[in-house]
Order: sequence, then C-alpha cells, then structure tokens
Amino acid sequence: MFLFDLAYELKTDIDEVMSWSRAKQVYWAAYLKIKPPDDPFWRTGLTCSVIANCHRDEKRKPKPYEPEDFIPGREKPKPIKNDKALIAAINALKAKGTK
Repeated sequence: MFLFDLAYELKTDIDEVMSWSRAKQVYWAAYLKIKPPDDPFWRTGLTCSVIANCHRDEKRKPKPYEPEDFIPGREKPKPIKNDKALIAAINALKAKGTK
C-alpha cells in the first residue's frame, strides 16, 4: 500500500514508482516516516489553534491550544524516537553504496 500512497503524494503513476530500485523505495519510506506528507486537516487545525490562542483567557486555560485539538478523532503525533529496523535498513544501503 505504501507504493500507492507514494505515487499519490508525488503525483505520479504507480508503474513509475514500482520501477524504482528497492533502495530508492526504502529511502522514500524513511523520508515519509520522518516528514509525513501535508495533511489539509492539520493545516485547518493549525489555523483554528492560532485564532483560539489569540482569544484564549490564559487564566482559565493556561495551556495553549494545539492543531490536534481541532481535528476530531485525531491523536497528537508521537515523535519518532528510535526505529531500529528502519535505521538498520538505511545503514545497510549506505554500506552497499547505493544511491
């Protein structure tokens, strides 16, 4: 499913993405794990949080609003700490000298 998502994000054909080397696909997987594609709901949540924080009463609500507060059913993203399998795959590709 990742390849279809990648083709959609890059606005290209799935056949082109499938023709890439496995190394290039792994690099893209790593990149998208570090920096997910833009989410229009998140951008809307960001706008809402900015407006809400401008009008927030700091005494009644000391903690600022965050974009996720305005996206129903969405949890806050968890930071990537250490994905050993992904790091091992990238290091193995670097050791092979692939581009």
